[in-house]
Amino acid sequence: MAVKKGQKIHSESWKQQLGEMMRIRRPMDNPEARKKISELRTKEWVEGKREHIRTMLKEKYSFKKGVIRSPELIAKIAKGHIGLKHTEAQKVKISLSRLGDKNPMWKGGIYPFNKALRKLSIMTNWKNVIFKRDNYACIWCKQKGGRLVVDHIKLFSRLLERFNIKILRQAELCKELWDINNGQTLCENCHAWKTKWDNRIYLGKVPELNIIISPGT
Repeated sequence: MAVKKGQKIHSESWKQQLGEMMRIRRPMDNPEARKKISELRTKEWVEGKREHIRTMLKEKYSFKKGVIRSPELIAKIAKGHIGLKHTEAQKVKISLSRLGDKNPMWKGGIYPFNKALRKLSIMTNWKNVIFKRDNYACIWCKQKGGRLVVDHIKLFSRLLERFNIKILRQAELCKELWDINNGQTLCENCHAWKTKWDNRIYLGKVPELNIIISPGT
């Protein structure tokens, strides 16, 4: 229920107590009057007053829930937003302010960041360009068609760490992530072989090489 200007929502008992206090409040220099007021201001009465204030504030500042805006007001708000654009730096700053548990939709990090990255449209476009460039064939074993994947020559995880990428917007703006020269088409077997060595390089078990060795060599 929205509260209109001037509308009172006191309960009957609360109003009766308030009226009794106001009736005896006139002679404030009378010690008996002050004592009577103190007796009426019980813990229950004070809590009732606080609840009344909370209700008023909740109704007043509930983001105008249920309020229908007039067409004139809608047009005025729309006019104020014309030409308003955030810079890329502002967009990143806004995204970071809503990152993780700061976001009202936060559910404890149940959706991995890397999984979200791979569903970006820029990732899909990057893969399609490399597939077409490599003629839909594994560049190592020359397998044509079948189950093919696009592999990052330089470790994708290393690039994320190097450029301190934490949000999707930062990933979209990072040109190094979407460099087609850092992508290659591989079949599942060749990709599995390369991933094994990528993991060893990432864990520091073997040094990172500047060349890519195919499993047939």
